[in-house]
Amino acid sequence: MKQRFFFSIILLIFSVNAHSQISVDNSPRLSKQYFKSGFSDIKDIALAPLYMDKTQWITFWAIAGTGYFVYTQDLRVQQFSQLQRTPTSNGISQHVLEPLGSGLYSSTLIGLLYLHGTLAKNDRTKRVALISAKTLVISGPIILLSKAAFYRDRPYYSENPDPGNWHGFATGLKGSTNFKDFNYSTAFPSGHTTSAFAIATIVAMEYKDKPIIPIIAYSLATLTGLSRIHDNKHWGSDVFGGAVLGYALARVIYSRNNAEFSISPYKTKNETGFHLVLPIKAGS
Repeated sequence: MKQRFFFSIILLIFSVNAHSQISVDNSPRLSKQYFKSGFSDIKDIALAPLYMDKTQWITFWAIAGTGYFVYTQDLRVQQFSQLQRTPTSNGISQHVLEPLGSGLYSSTLIGLLYLHGTLAKNDRTKRVALISAKTLVISGPIILLSKAAFYRDRPYYSENPDPGNWHGFATGLKGSTNFKDFNYSTAFPSGHTTSAFAIATIVAMEYKDKPIIPIIAYSLATLTGLSRIHDNKHWGSDVFGGAVLGYALARVIYSRNNAEFSISPYKTKNETGFHLVLPIKAGS
């Protein structure tokens, strides 16, 4: 056991030294590795369910159950939201909240954050910008495929909206050849909400040491989602699904691109040592 412990200490020293060498210049930046890492992120997202543990599966089914409950309330929520609309709420939604999820404000914000990070040599803002940009690019095709797969009618599609109108992938492919028809039936999930929650999650994870920032980020994302219900563009379950999708994608991508070096001791009946996590950050 003493020999095992000795070699564990040697491994620890070697690993710390290796980490210090690798991290001499690990500031985030645009590079060939940054763009290549996007493909690895996509692979990790696709394989993530294979590595979920029991607790994560329980969480998954709890979220799925919550989503189904929200779905059962879609028509009530839609009818209630339309009764609350006013000229003022329409203006706020159209000019403030809708652009947050459309990419207009988020793209501008990402550009400004990267510019600030570069000029001020602030790695945090630069990292948020790069990971956010990558997340939006990766989430785009996932959102479109999901919309085509479910091909759900939007609330404004008819005078008698029905949240149960899901037409499926085959119909979605046909509709995709006609953008106008396709847009009428791309309710699930809400792309605006997905984008808003993806960026909010990245900002919240990066600035978790400043509690007010995650609160503001998630509040804006939530308001963006609610505005989609208010504007009669989405059902409540579309927004819920978009929020979950955006959060999940951002968690996977951020964690993969911003892993921290960690050391944790362990002791069993036969040996004592350390577990090491040695990250090599994409784009460094």
